[in-house]
Amino acid sequence: MRGFTLLEILVALAVFAFLVLGLTQGTRFGLAAWDRQARTVDRARDGPPRPGHQPQMSRDALSRNAVYALTPCGIATVTT
Repeated sequence: MRGFTLLEILVALAVFAFLVLGLTQGTRFGLAAWDRQARTVDRARDGPPRPGHQPQMSRDALSRNAVYALTPCGIATVTT
Protein backbone atom coordinates (compact mmCIF):
# COMPACT_ATOMS: atom_id res chain seq x y z
CA MET A 1 0.00 0.00 0.00
CA ARG A 2 1.07 3.53 -0.68
CA GLY A 3 0.41 6.62 1.39
CA PHE A 4 1.25 8.13 4.72
CA THR A 5 0.70 6.59 8.11
CA LEU A 6 -1.37 8.34 10.76
CA LEU A 7 1.77 9.01 12.80
CA GLU A 8 3.48 10.75 9.87
CA ILE A 9 0.44 12.94 9.27
CA LEU A 10 0.22 13.89 12.96
CA VAL A 11 3.93 14.78 13.08
CA ALA A 12 3.59 16.90 9.93
CA LEU A 13 0.55 18.64 11.41
CA ALA A 14 2.42 19.38 14.66
CA VAL A 15 5.38 20.86 12.74
CA PHE A 16 3.02 22.98 10.64
CA ALA A 17 1.25 24.21 13.81
CA PHE A 18 4.54 25.32 15.34
CA LEU A 19 5.50 27.16 12.14
CA VAL A 20 2.16 29.00 12.05
CA LEU A 21 2.47 29.83 15.75
CA GLY A 22 5.94 31.29 15.23
CA LEU A 23 4.84 33.36 12.24
CA THR A 24 1.79 34.64 14.10
CA GLN A 25 3.78 35.67 17.16
CA GLY A 26 6.42 37.34 14.99
CA THR A 27 3.79 39.32 13.12
CA ARG A 28 2.07 40.29 16.37
CA PHE A 29 5.37 41.49 17.87
CA GLY A 30 6.18 43.48 14.72
CA LEU A 31 2.81 45.22 14.67
CA ALA A 32 3.06 46.05 18.39
CA ALA A 33 6.55 47.51 17.90
CA TRP A 34 5.34 49.54 14.91
CA ASP A 35 2.41 50.93 16.92
CA ARG A 36 4.62 51.76 19.91
CA GLN A 37 7.10 53.56 17.64
CA ALA A 38 4.32 55.52 15.92
CA ARG A 39 2.89 56.64 19.26
CA THR A 40 6.36 57.73 20.38
CA VAL A 41 6.81 59.77 17.20
CA ASP A 42 3.35 61.33 17.62
CA ARG A 43 4.15 62.35 21.21
CA ALA A 44 7.52 63.81 20.17
CA ARG A 45 5.93 65.75 17.30
CA ASP A 46 3.08 67.13 19.43
CA GLY A 47 5.38 68.28 22.24
CA PRO A 48 4.60 68.10 25.95
CA PRO A 49 0.90 67.95 26.89
CA ARG A 50 -0.72 71.19 27.99
CA PRO A 51 -2.64 71.21 31.29
CA GLY A 52 -6.32 70.44 30.77
CA HIS A 53 -5.82 69.62 27.09
CA GLN A 54 -7.10 66.31 25.77
CA PRO A 55 -5.24 65.50 22.53
CA GLN A 56 -7.35 64.42 19.57
CA MET A 57 -6.45 61.30 17.62
CA SER A 58 -5.36 62.04 14.09
CA ARG A 59 -6.66 60.07 11.13
CA ASP A 60 -3.28 58.32 10.89
CA ALA A 61 -3.43 57.28 14.54
CA LEU A 62 -6.97 55.97 14.05
CA SER A 63 -5.91 53.91 11.04
CA ARG A 64 -2.98 52.48 12.99
CA ASN A 65 -5.44 51.33 15.68
CA ALA A 66 -7.41 49.29 13.15
CA VAL A 67 -6.88 45.59 13.71
CA TYR A 68 -7.68 43.10 11.00
CA ALA A 69 -9.20 39.85 12.21
CA LEU A 70 -9.50 36.76 10.04
CA THR A 71 -13.02 35.37 10.23
CA PRO A 72 -14.62 32.40 8.46
CA CYS A 73 -16.37 34.88 6.11
CA GLY A 74 -13.22 36.86 5.30
CA ILE A 75 -11.29 39.71 6.89
CA ALA A 76 -13.05 41.97 9.38
CA THR A 77 -11.83 45.32 10.71
CA VAL A 78 -11.95 45.79 14.48
CA THR A 79 -10.93 49.16 15.93
CA THR A 80 -9.41 49.33 19.37
